[in-house]
Amino acid sequence: LILVSSISAKCALNEEFRECGTACPANCDQMGPIPCTRQCVRGCFCKKGYVLNRKGGVCVRDTECKRKWIIFGFCLFD
Repeated sequence: LILVSSISAKCALNEEFRECGTACPANCDQMGPIPCTRQCVRGCFCKKGYVLNRKGGVCVRDTECKRKWIIFGFCLFD
């Protein structure tokens, strides 16, 4: 007797199910590399070209994230 279990995950819009996704998915606040453990997390993740709008939020196109600019002022002396 062989039992086969199939898991059909229903993912939200712009998400897809992955057997081995990251524990630290990108979001609009952290677009660059994020220090993270190397482990497989099973579940729904944003499709390619999408990121979470915030940690634990919904998937949006990465181009929809508001850009955060840091402006540094400096003075030049003669």
